[in-house]
Amino acid sequence: MKSNQEIDKKILVSGKVMDSVFTGEMTANESLENTYYEELADRRKNDPSLANKSAVQIALLDAGVGKSTKIGTVLDQTISTGTDTNEWLIPAWMDETLHESIYAQDILQYIVGTPINVDSTVLKAATLDLLSTANKDATKRKRVSEGADLPLAKITTGSKSIELFKHGRAVEITYEALRRMRMDEMMKILDAIAMDISGQELGEAADVLVNGDGNSNTAASIGFSTATANTITAAELVRLCVDFFVATNLQPTTILCGSAMFRSLLTLRYDPTLVEGAMKGFGFNAPQINPAALNLILAEIPTISSKNVAVVFNKDYALNKYVENGSMIREYNANIRNQTKLGTISDVSGFAKFNNNAVRYLPSA
Repeated sequence: MKSNQEIDKKILVSGKVMDSVFTGEMTANESLENTYYEELADRRKNDPSLANKSAVQIALLDAGVGKSTKIGTVLDQTISTGTDTNEWLIPAWMDETLHESIYAQDILQYIVGTPINVDSTVLKAATLDLLSTANKDATKRKRVSEGADLPLAKITTGSKSIELFKHGRAVEITYEALRRMRMDEMMKILDAIAMDISGQELGEAADVLVNGDGNSNTAASIGFSTATANTITAAELVRLCVDFFVATNLQPTTILCGSAMFRSLLTLRYDPTLVEGAMKGFGFNAPQINPAALNLILAEIPTISSKNVAVVFNKDYALNKYVENGSMIREYNANIRNQTKLGTISDVSGFAKFNNNAVRYLPSA
């Protein structure tokens, strides 16, 4: 039997802990870490098995909850009339699981850099145009006389505002299903939701890369098309990467394309009929291009002139993702009338071009 001291150290997910989660200020795990900072530090120090476990995972352990535990069992034992209860344990676990799933399946890490937090839903996004008529000459490194002005390149904002929109998903589960479902079954459902969210964001990003963000910045063609419809040869891939670098002075990092062109690229291989002789052959290191490090992403890409295209770009310069501060909200509620529970996840976000010269497309024949 546990001592009173051990019981006092239990990590409980109360309504107070979840207040900051509902407003979007913190995740459930972050709120628990803040609330039980000293307790968690002591327990992790005294028990090495807890060193790599999150606050939510420790709360589950304290409640005796495992992967095979039925959610109904957890709901029965978390109901309390005390001032510090564990009634929000399941929503906290769902919040952490959804966060981990979205992070694990975050295909956007190959498309954009770290999201930029802003205080408004309408903004003029900063843009960098090193290859415009005004900047082309100004960006050249020149020899100047003593006391003379150095070449000046200008950083501007978009001529039109970028508007951020609310995006979200809601999931409703019946009282009966919730009570009978095991924890690991619910985890699969949350993983599927996270995968769907990630895929839809990818589609939005692809649309902005190709069609622009409303500031007359649609993507430009690389300058040639494939010889065969929906097929990219090894020679064409090399030309695509080299021409991209020459046109942009940036290393290509990512190629987005639809299923047909994706299959073509994914099946590229060395000629299996060629063999090495007694001496191993030599290879080239091309650090400016590095085609071996290209990320190939399957996505729904808008067609251009009714033709499929492959989009090549540098992920650090082509696109920015903006998220309104405090807009990431997760809510959980019960409908007494039909005994269902509703969970929602939403944020206010959007994509904007940062450097339109950092993206090009290769049209199919």
